[in-house]
Amino acid sequence: MKTLIPVALLLALQIPALCGESPVTTTPVTEASLTISPKESAYPGKQWITRQFRIENTSGRKFYVSGYSPDHVFVQIHTKDPESGKWVRRIAGFCATGASKILIPQDSAFTVTVNLPVEISDREFTIEFTRTFGFGSQAAGETTTSEPLSMKSKP
Repeated sequence: MKTLIPVALLLALQIPALCGESPVTTTPVTEASLTISPKESAYPGKQWITRQFRIENTSGRKFYVSGYSPDHVFVQIHTKDPESGKWVRRIAGFCATGASKILIPQDSAFTVTVNLPVEISDREFTIEFTRTFGFGSQAAGETTTSEPLSMKSKP
């Protein structure tokens, strides 16, 4: 009986995920803008379309994300290939030096900046990140992916 209670509690916390409800909502914060990589960067002179998105924790419980701050969380971007319809993983734009776990309480949010090369900036994309629950040996991670987004949607 003692082992059934934690299992039942775990299942109850996962019901929104099992029912297809997203544990987060993602909305654009700024208009898309053109950014050009500096000469000393890995992509000197490359043109990007840049936009910020707000990701709100609607899961009903706190979680942690990895990054430098609530405005610089580590994410992975996937774009949808218009010919095949498949999602293509893009380069993650971070290095983990100086990273930490950042608490995202329920009903609070963090901001993500998305940079897409100009030549593919008209494609749908998703923002993927890991939500972590707890610390140390008790920590459990869960990959979370936004709904399909666009650089063209209104803030």
